[in-house]
Amino acid sequence: MDKITKRIPNSKEILDKAFSRAKKKQITYKKKQITIEFIKKKNLEKIQIASVVINNECEKILQNFPKINQINAFEKGLIDILANADKLKKALYRVCFAQKLNKKLYFQAKEKIQNARNKKDIDFARKAYYGRISSAINKLNKVFLYIEESRNIINKLPEIKQRFTLVICGFPNTGKSTLMSILSGSKPKIMSYAFTTQKLLFGTIDDKIQIIDTPGILDNIDSKNKCIQQSKLAITTIADLIFFIFDFSKNCQYSITDQLKLKKSIEKIISKSKKIVVCINKIDLIKLTNEKKSKIMHLIKNRKFYISAKKNINIDKLRKFLAKKMAETYKIF
Repeated sequence: MDKITKRIPNSKEILDKAFSRAKKKQITYKKKQITIEFIKKKNLEKIQIASVVINNECEKILQNFPKINQINAFEKGLIDILANADKLKKALYRVCFAQKLNKKLYFQAKEKIQNARNKKDIDFARKAYYGRISSAINKLNKVFLYIEESRNIINKLPEIKQRFTLVICGFPNTGKSTLMSILSGSKPKIMSYAFTTQKLLFGTIDDKIQIIDTPGILDNIDSKNKCIQQSKLAITTIADLIFFIFDFSKNCQYSITDQLKLKKSIEKIISKSKKIVVCINKIDLIKLTNEKKSKIMHLIKNRKFYISAKKNINIDKLRKFLAKKMAETYKIF
């Protein structure tokens, strides 16, 4: 999604720009030329300039913002979570309505000036237009401020590309970010959003595989918490493959039962075409006997990898598996 580079002006800035340009419009004349028709022409040009400026400022706002219905589901979902997509659409609609009202008021004032019989009526028509459009634009000040806040949020959204996407999920401190870092070969890029202190982490593998590390608080997948909503959105919309990270070490704050429950809750919200692959992490901290493996096999039926992200154990196997899945998904090899 393209960045919205131009700042959204507030009501005062729009009106100041419109009226200052109208005021600067000077017509050279001689005293003999001061006729009623000349005064009409002068005032018509003033309201036309003001009307054009207001119209153009509204048009810039409407044209610069992406059409909500034309962006991908993940980006639309992020906007909805962080800025409220419906509220934003209504705000933009109000700008559109103000633009139409401006044209209507301009033509009404134009007609009154053209039909005026004296300077007093001409001045009254011009001032009436200025007053009514000022009132309409001033009422939209909170709308303009909200649209500017939304612009800042949208500009901070990650650039999502059409490529194979791996989403990593699980409880906090199970090694998700460590795994992401070692797979991508660098520190993940942290995308912080306005209105929330939560974040998603983004990374890539050889610029071919896109990785998203979801915040580790998915204990209630149906929560209205914005962080959890973002995680759920990534899992359900753009994930081609999901890694669920288990931590069976003694240091883990979460029981095996809780971790299994979380995995099951994620399985309920994804389509059948999406697959969850389990990564049993921190195997360097546990004694992985055949008996323990047998218990894990009984508890978890998914495809499994026994790894240590910190010690780089079996990470090459994960990379090969990812490359294979990417090839199967996009048929590029």
